[in-house]
Amino acid sequence: MIEKLQKKSIFLIIGMFLLLSIVLIGLLSYSSPIYEFNYSGDNNNYMTVGKAMMHGFVPYKDVFEQKGPFVYLLYGLASLISFHTFLGSAIFEIAILFAILWLTFKIGKLFSSTKVAFVIALFAPVFVLMEPYYSYGATVEFFLYPAMLSLIYVSLKAQQHQFIISKWTWYFQGCLVGIVFFSKYTLLGSWIAFYIFMFMYYTIKHRWNDVRNLIWPSGLGFLTTTVPWLIYFEMVHGLKQFFNVYFYTNIFRYGSVNGTWFERLSMSLWTFVQLLLFSNPVITFVIVLGLLFVFFSRKILAGWIIKSLLMIMMFTNALLALCGGTFGPYYLLSYFPYILVLFVLLIIALSHKLKLSAFKKWQSVFIFSWIFALCMALSVNSNLQFSRFIPNNPAITSNLGVKHPTSSAQIEFGRIMRHESKGRPTLLAFGFLENGFYTTSGAYPTIHYFERNNISYHKLPTMMNTAANAIKHRKVQWVVICVKTTSNSNLQHQIETTYKKNAYGRGLKALNQNYEMRAHHSQISQGNDMEYILYKLK
Repeated sequence: MIEKLQKKSIFLIIGMFLLLSIVLIGLLSYSSPIYEFNYSGDNNNYMTVGKAMMHGFVPYKDVFEQKGPFVYLLYGLASLISFHTFLGSAIFEIAILFAILWLTFKIGKLFSSTKVAFVIALFAPVFVLMEPYYSYGATVEFFLYPAMLSLIYVSLKAQQHQFIISKWTWYFQGCLVGIVFFSKYTLLGSWIAFYIFMFMYYTIKHRWNDVRNLIWPSGLGFLTTTVPWLIYFEMVHGLKQFFNVYFYTNIFRYGSVNGTWFERLSMSLWTFVQLLLFSNPVITFVIVLGLLFVFFSRKILAGWIIKSLLMIMMFTNALLALCGGTFGPYYLLSYFPYILVLFVLLIIALSHKLKLSAFKKWQSVFIFSWIFALCMALSVNSNLQFSRFIPNNPAITSNLGVKHPTSSAQIEFGRIMRHESKGRPTLLAFGFLENGFYTTSGAYPTIHYFERNNISYHKLPTMMNTAANAIKHRKVQWVVICVKTTSNSNLQHQIETTYKKNAYGRGLKALNQNYEMRAHHSQISQGNDMEYILYKLK
């Protein structure tokens, strides 16, 4: 009877977590159907390359983009669910948020009752969907959030068992190391710290069997998730390009921080300090109080080993996460698994003080907590103002005088390209990080540098030169450009002012010779008032 009740309660918890995940992603992710489109440049890059990979293109060799292959695989699978929208991505986001809720619940159960852990876990989305760190949703940092949480869970659970960790756990963490390594390796800081710390701990204690368990299952797990990619790239003759783009270009060309590695690491750490001191006061409160709790706790975190391990993992993660610089607040989401765990530990300590486990009337508490947690998550993210519930919002159009419902540049241009192209559209996003025009048009990236990535011209002149030559030699049917708009200048002047340097100028001259303006549309994009212009081959 007791076992049946326990199974019933677990199914109820799973159901409530899943429902909360569906509701929150449905309301706050730009990938959700209640939004006209996901306008994020990064997410659309991943979708474009992932979709191309599903149709025979080889990342890095045929298409230039810098994230790891697991990112493109995920988005490629999402494109198989929905080719012209981000519905597939939304489904994956629901699964990720559910995994975060479940892992938070598991962490809470280590130190409290099932009921208390469930209530605490309901508030995890506040530290996942908080604006501006979540932003449009579906970033690499978001998709790797559960992986980092699982490592923290393994660490906290290990302290309760004399740091004995099973072979399967080591194997699973090895798999995760491979996934993170081939997704965004600057997020490996937590695992680097964890493995070095545990290796040293086992060695000092002469626990040689644990050392063997650390090395062999983890190594096998790492090989399980990395070797298939190396075999794939070797088979398609793209291994050299993979190493050149994913490693060399990311390390030496990509990034907003120049200088020595010491300077880069210092800047990454300084960004974390800024988050601590100058961000949301709730975050500052949780971090400061949580760190003090880690230092002085004697019951929940007993002993210096687990305290040292958590602090070193957190510090190393902060040190490496932004060493290449940051191009948006969403990069900082990589800090939040630790902030979430600090919050969980604080609330558990408070529940012990208040003896909440002895409370009897939990049914009403569950319902109230679910609703309150939903409201809390909605209060830290204002994405709904850009949903379909508010027609002609700034994400769709900057023209406040429009009376009838209109569409964004992505939807409008995509419709034009699909209807007026001979066969499948061919497209080039010239001079900017494309924001979804390949997705809405259905075009594949037939030009190697299908957009302008965040790499300066002097570091990679081939990128803009290739794009300019594609326009000059009429290699695509359509070209999209974008400029920041101002109230006191005309469109043509803005285009000439923006595209007058380096290869931009040559490309603009060829664009005017070989293409004609087909449409233009203004809207807010990532906080900037932008004008998108669509050109059609003459």
